[in-house]
Amino acid sequence: MLKNKKIDTSKLSASEYQNLVAGLLKKIFPNNEVKKEWDSVSFDKKRSDHKDIYAPRIDVAVGPFNTRSNIKYNVDHTATMKNCLLVQRLNQRYDIIWNDLSKCFLAIEIVFSGSSKHVMGDFLNATSIGAVGIIVSRGERHSKASRIRKYLSQLEDNKRLDKRSLRNLMVFNDSSFINFLEDLIAPDRLKEFVIKNYYKINFKSGILRKSFSIDSNIFWDGLDFDGDDLKIFSVCDLKAKNLVRNYYIAFPPTKYTSPLQLQFYEVIDNFSKEKIGIINIIDIAINVGYRSKGIGSAMLDIIKNIAIENGCKYICGELGDDMVDEPLESQKRFFKRNGFDLKYDKRGEFSCWFAIKKL
Repeated sequence: MLKNKKIDTSKLSASEYQNLVAGLLKKIFPNNEVKKEWDSVSFDKKRSDHKDIYAPRIDVAVGPFNTRSNIKYNVDHTATMKNCLLVQRLNQRYDIIWNDLSKCFLAIEIVFSGSSKHVMGDFLNATSIGAVGIIVSRGERHSKASRIRKYLSQLEDNKRLDKRSLRNLMVFNDSSFINFLEDLIAPDRLKEFVIKNYYKINFKSGILRKSFSIDSNIFWDGLDFDGDDLKIFSVCDLKAKNLVRNYYIAFPPTKYTSPLQLQFYEVIDNFSKEKIGIINIIDIAINVGYRSKGIGSAMLDIIKNIAIENGCKYICGELGDDMVDEPLESQKRFFKRNGFDLKYDKRGEFSCWFAIKKL
């Protein structure tokens, strides 16, 4: 059984964190070897030794292992792990392209220090040696690692790197990776996001009642948050440090509506230490000619139902600019009529109004 007490990974040294990760992985893969400081090329008199070939040491590696010094002669023993729960969970977040010339199943590099060049070296080691490569970083190093990942993605887009080169690589921050591993030890505690394939909206048109359907699409949106996300948390009076789940939800445009866009966050509140769900309304708009028919309120009801089904505590949304076709006062009346409170936020570069509903 896992203890309820959360580990503050920010206080761990790289070595202590490495021991923690290895210990959790041994619980997840009791029948597979988990090694720290793994030498990716074992001594092989028939092939080569360390005098002839560079052999990076991986911070934490999980078998099956392929240790032949000449990678061309490898047999992909790691392919047996393609359907394990860890890979299934990762595939919910990333489109993984398996490295079938890997030296091990998981190659995990812990990036708590080092220059940008060192970090790029860690990227190369993890992606080339692991069937699945994972970079774990913290603080400023996590920001650096995320920037480097974007830079390498640009090289892929500009055909300076093969498109498949880094598609087996994931980047986590230190706390979210521990949460991810703990959820694998107790998988039943990680609930799936509940959403229907489509929703029916009823509205009034003169003396008639009409209806239309709106499809829903959901995408995993990683485990990082930026200043805009922190602002959402702060207007809900939350001090969130750890992000557990993060989904982007899109409803495509219809004859009556512009695209409806939502963001779902599940965070650990620093004060209560509880998991708290938030749905942020990114964009909601009714097409001109179909307003004042109850469509907007019906869409808010859908959002409320999604929030309740997923245990959310808050629904919030930033109001748009004061425009001719959507005056700010009209937006404020719309949300107040539907039970939202209004809050003016002066923090950051831009001031704005937020609509907030506590469930």
